[in-house]
Amino acid sequence: MQRPFCKKSKDITQALGPFKKGLRPITPFNMPSKKDKTPILPDRYYHIFNRGNNFENVFKKEKDYFLFLGLLRKHLCPITQICAYALLPNHFHILLKTNEDLYKNQFSKEYSKLICYYTLLVNKREGRSGSLFLNPFKRILIENDDYLKRLVFYIHFNPQKHKIVRRYQTYKFSSYRAYTYDCETAVNTKEVIEMFGSIGNFYDYHDYFEELDKLKKYSLED
Repeated sequence: MQRPFCKKSKDITQALGPFKKGLRPITPFNMPSKKDKTPILPDRYYHIFNRGNNFENVFKKEKDYFLFLGLLRKHLCPITQICAYALLPNHFHILLKTNEDLYKNQFSKEYSKLICYYTLLVNKREGRSGSLFLNPFKRILIENDDYLKRLVFYIHFNPQKHKIVRRYQTYKFSSYRAYTYDCETAVNTKEVIEMFGSIGNFYDYHDYFEELDKLKKYSLED
């Protein structure tokens, strides 16, 4: 996929953070432990993720992805800023920042509405009953800027990691495309780009860690 012209960034080391100093990077191969009891507080970054029961697909048709995104926009966008997401056949990842005026249990209530409405509509169409997703959902509070940037890459890279597509940049149901097209989007691209320093750094960072994944995959020491 052709991406917008941008000059190759000269300060990629700034985007890479402490990796250039020899510290162990947080990569798709080094994720933190899963949490399901972390409280959702105002003005915080969270990695929200969940999967289908028994690893079953929760997005069975292409229109299901659009249905879920529509419900996400309706229920979560008014109370959070969506920074990155990826919807895969049997699970999803969302990186978001909660609003400053979020009140107690508001996020859980709106998230539950999203999941309940989605499950109700899919169950009705498929002639099934019962839950689609695991409960409770997983959440990780993100308090480290370097990890936050690496999580953006991890989420965008997920479709390629799971071999759903050959190139994550072409996947339709992730937020990566929101950063490559100049169009209206519910994704808070401005804050994420500022986090990386520039759109050039954003692209370079993704390219760098994609190459790192290839090196790990083909390393003779693995």
